[in-house]
Amino acid sequence: RLAALDPVTQLSNRHRFDDYMKTVEQECQTSKTPLSLIMCTVDGFNGFNETCGSQAGDQYLYHLAQVLKRSAQRPEDLVCRYGGVTFAVVLPGLDGAKAEAIAHQILEAFKPLKVNPSQGTEIPPVGLSVGVATVVPSGDGGIAPLIEKCDRALRTAREAGSNGLAIG
Repeated sequence: RLAALDPVTQLSNRHRFDDYMKTVEQECQTSKTPLSLIMCTVDGFNGFNETCGSQAGDQYLYHLAQVLKRSAQRPEDLVCRYGGVTFAVVLPGLDGAKAEAIAHQILEAFKPLKVNPSQGTEIPPVGLSVGVATVVPSGDGGIAPLIEKCDRALRTAREAGSNGLAIG
């Protein structure tokens, strides 16, 4: 269990993500159902971490993890720390419109996250960029096309500014 868990966020880690994606890709391919992926990255986190310290940074990531866990409530959904300040939400059997609705919920729930600064400390702004993609796996190239599509959407969201959402 510990080998598949991120110690800061208490979410599944990248290793668990990779294993799970292989499994759900095969299941969705067999059943010809969609597989959706949401990727989120925290914008401005380095400045926040430098100003507030790594403990506050870890707390912030933990609170974001809780927001993400509340957004993906079905037993088959997987929320994980993809790497650094990037997170992934795997939504097997969910179409693009429903995945987009969950992404909007994540953005709305993220906005109220606040950290109490030390007296006189100005906290750099922190935001969230979100990319969403959906495919019906066909067996061509494994799951890489879905991840690439979602990653492109995430880059588009980041380029558009913080607290943005893009669909791949």
